Amino acid sequence: MRIGIFGAGGMAEALGGQWIKATRISPRVGTWDETARASDVILLAVPAASVTEVLAAAGDLAGKVLIDCTNAVGPGAVLTVPGQAARIAAAAPDAHLVKAFILCHVDVWRMTPPVFDGVPPAVPICGDKVGEVSELVRDIGCTPLVAGGLDRAALMEATMAFMVGLWFDGHDAPGLRPTPSGVISGSSPMCRTGRSREPVRHGDEDLAATDRVAARRHFDRLDGTGPGAVRPPGDRPDE
Repeated sequence: MRIGIFGAGGMAEALGGQWIKATRISPRVGTWDETARASDVILLAVPAASVTEVLAAAGDLAGKVLIDCTNAVGPGAVLTVPGQAARIAAAAPDAHLVKAFILCHVDVWRMTPPVFDGVPPAVPICGDKVGEVSELVRDIGCTPLVAGGLDRAALMEATMAFMVGLWFDGHDAPGLRPTPSGVISGSSPMCRTGRSREPVRHGDEDLAATDRVAARRHFDRLDGTGPGAVRPPGDRPDE
């Protein structure tokens, strides 16, 4: 599995750094189309508003797995582009879009491994090519949670915006949804986690994976600049 990254910001650096440690990728830099041609799976870690422009510059993406970690959210923690994943999928109709890595602050993905009270976070995944993305989730020490098809990505995006708004207002998000013992495992009632490295699949219960890390500071805007990079250098530039 050859992995490429579009972007050079915080998410590109955090997840790319983890996958380098897991020997998934080796550092090198290229243009959008060079990165696309060299990759089977591509992390979209550019500003949400710029994704479709980048995809147009990347050329042929047929058969590629695109991991959408963008959050189209603006002041007041409201969605600036409802249905961001659907918008991206329409811009790359021959690719396989998977929404993932949007419910935790970028600093969580820098942790080695990201563990809270002895339990790794679950990472919800929405899309049809979840096998490849599940492997990459396990590489960073987390549990993949297959939460349905791409039609459920909008629910994940709305969950992200809603919870961020609550965090900024100083509310204790994990305490908002207590669950009976044994229904949802893990240290936080808002977090579907598990010690198993196998994917956790969406069932009858309404599952959400969230995190309170950096709840009162601004979450990473998932942006990046410059040409596509398999391992982009540097930290996220200032907005």
